[in-house]
Amino acid sequence: MAKQVPQKKTFNFVIQLDSVDKWLIWLILLMSVIPLFVTKKDAQWILDFFEWLLIILIPAEFVLSIIKSHYLLPKAERERRYDALDNAFGSKFSLQSSIEYFTNDEIPTGVKKLGVNLFQNVFYTTRLSDRMMVRYFVKSSIFGITIIAMGIYGLKNSPIMLPFLQFMFSATVFGDLIKFLMYHRENNRILEEIKVSFQNSPNDSTILKEYFDYETNISWGQVLISNRVYTKYNDALEKEWQQVKTKYNLNGK
Repeated sequence: MAKQVPQKKTFNFVIQLDSVDKWLIWLILLMSVIPLFVTKKDAQWILDFFEWLLIILIPAEFVLSIIKSHYLLPKAERERRYDALDNAFGSKFSLQSSIEYFTNDEIPTGVKKLGVNLFQNVFYTTRLSDRMMVRYFVKSSIFGITIIAMGIYGLKNSPIMLPFLQFMFSATVFGDLIKFLMYHRENNRILEEIKVSFQNSPNDSTILKEYFDYETNISWGQVLISNRVYTKYNDALEKEWQQVKTKYNLNGK
């Protein structure tokens, strides 16, 4: 596991905001379901309360998501890219260099090292996103079942059904699943390209093309790898990565 990463502070903040964002989404789900069980006319104030709470929570979640996705995450990714260039070429774009984030120190600086580091990044990202697939489907299934149940109950019997549906069909919930699947598929494609490239000693232009493809996918997808998943599988993936380096002759020779 890396001992020092320049983007760690910013990424940790992003992860914290993402955690708050997820709690808000689940709270909105809960606030939308509770009124379904309130049927007495003398409990109208309860329905009004939850409606006003949703009016507050939905925009709050939206603003939080915007700050995370359009400011903090791009900042963290920029810091990560600068460190990747420093490690590959010996440049000094970052004030602080990573320590043991990449495990390819035996390879001389240059485009080939950028390619090997890229191989490692795509390998890790693909394997970790494989292990995150289930949670994305579980989350979307829970929300989907809830929407169907509320639809069956009926709009007339659920005063807050319409704003809830508008929220649920936004990119925040189902859009995340679609983006994740497309992001995962693109990572797999890039990984296959890199494997083929290193079977045939890739030239500089090929490495740079694959690097730009990977960074484009990262910037577009904005998928956060779960810390829990990373910690759980990091050691096993490092051992597997060392085997990949040997198989593809990536040890600096």
